[in-house]
Amino acid sequence: MMDNLREKIILSMHRSLEEYRKTQDITTGRFLAPNGGWAITMQDPILPFAYLYRNPGTPYYKDASVYKVILDAVRALRNHQNPDGRMEFIKVDGSTWGPIYMPWTWYHWLETYELMKDELTPETKKDWEDGLMPGLESYGKMDPEHVHNIPVWQAMTCHRASIIFGRQDWKENSDKLIANCVKQQHADGFWAEHKGPTVGYNTVYVHSLGLYRFQGGSVPVLDAIKRAVKFQQAFHYPGGTEVEVIDGRQQYHWRHYYQESLPRHLYNSKNVSREGLPILGLSGWASYLQTAGGRAFIDYKLSHYSDFNISGAHAVSVLQYLDKTAPVDPDEGLAGFNTNNFKCVYGSASIDRENEKQITLSAYTAPKTPDRWGLDRMCYISFWTPGRELALGGGNTRGQSEHATFLFKSNDGTVISDVPESAEILSVGKLRLNYSAGTAYVEAGFENGNAVFKFSVENVKQGTDVSVNIPLRPSLDPQKEQVKTSVSNGKSEISWDGVRVSFDGDFALTSPSRPCNPYEPEGISQIHDYNLLLSLPGGNHTVTVSAE
Repeated sequence: MMDNLREKIILSMHRSLEEYRKTQDITTGRFLAPNGGWAITMQDPILPFAYLYRNPGTPYYKDASVYKVILDAVRALRNHQNPDGRMEFIKVDGSTWGPIYMPWTWYHWLETYELMKDELTPETKKDWEDGLMPGLESYGKMDPEHVHNIPVWQAMTCHRASIIFGRQDWKENSDKLIANCVKQQHADGFWAEHKGPTVGYNTVYVHSLGLYRFQGGSVPVLDAIKRAVKFQQAFHYPGGTEVEVIDGRQQYHWRHYYQESLPRHLYNSKNVSREGLPILGLSGWASYLQTAGGRAFIDYKLSHYSDFNISGAHAVSVLQYLDKTAPVDPDEGLAGFNTNNFKCVYGSASIDRENEKQITLSAYTAPKTPDRWGLDRMCYISFWTPGRELALGGGNTRGQSEHATFLFKSNDGTVISDVPESAEILSVGKLRLNYSAGTAYVEAGFENGNAVFKFSVENVKQGTDVSVNIPLRPSLDPQKEQVKTSVSNGKSEISWDGVRVSFDGDFALTSPSRPCNPYEPEGISQIHDYNLLLSLPGGNHTVTVSAE
């Protein structure tokens, strides 16, 4: 699939941009959401527009109307800048999050400048430089000891700017931060945030290091890239979506399907359907392209897409890499990651895949954090199945003890423990969780094609009640879903769209149960984060999940 990857990306990118340009307000130059709202990062497609404008053989090459789109889009950024060059971070819902040198936009604007600088009038070129410089100066003075996804991205950006503008001081500071980034990588291949992995945000580090190496950075980063590729190989479901159960910041993201006429930036969750094309995010690909295992990972993801819409300006990073003949390191990464039947203990997680269905157990634990972006690591199981994606799981939440896989309460209902103090994977499909109030176990595997979860507890402190809590994920849009519940002779079943969840004994079902989403202004999840919360009293249960 790598042979025609460039052509596929250009076709998809052009198709998306054709619709996206229709959203540009002719007065302000802003690309607007259907509600009229705007966010700074909605201007990031200036880079894809610029790439197609500057490259012969592409649909927008030297197109005067596209040239105007780019100029107007950058004008919108310049008009939004404060006197110090920062921009108020606003979202399409109108919420504001403070002034910032927006890292993603700054890099994409910088690369747009590099592509377009010979096409600009002297006045416009100077204006763009005046807008870029405050952010770049800020990045060039960052504390190189502070390693986090945004500073690493900014260091990569500043390194790129040091080449474009000849600033050795920026380069030296960027190199120090990148070197510290390599040092702080976890042996499993991730950079800890909130004391554990975050699969999606890990790709920010991965993409940054790939771009840094592609730029000719002097700090050796290839070994870190190899480890990161292995981590990403391990923690993706067969359909290409990221494994959420190990994540301390983000919940599950459906492989959204969009109408061809509805680009990602215009996405409204009410318009999700199984028609049209899925979006394909390319964050991390700047590194994946540099190793044999990374390229196999790209092939594996693409094998689940007959066609796709491109998500974001990272596509240009991929195209720029593909435009050059660069060596590919032979490291293959994690053996068997791309097979339909795969069993593995990787890091602190168990992966059991059979006929493309996958059970994942996590043993990544962490204490609760006061940081609003950190989720409470209390959910430790997931089950993914083809066609319906995630049937059980969804990820962690915050301040909602009722979502804990095992919840220990006193007889009066006071929560004693919802987050384990430690955990370990005993073997594939076997997890032990150590709580202050007792020890809990999950044994999970496939029996006759069904996913079977066996929950048990021991050494429970006297006067303590235990419950098992399982998030069920019935649909992209629960309002359209037919969820049925039946009880007969003490045996219960919850079913939807060919999925059946069976168990014995009493239960409670909360519908809907919306986990905390820190990305929303009030922390309240939107409709696509909907789930059903199944609660089973007592700590010893067997739950069978079948999917047709």
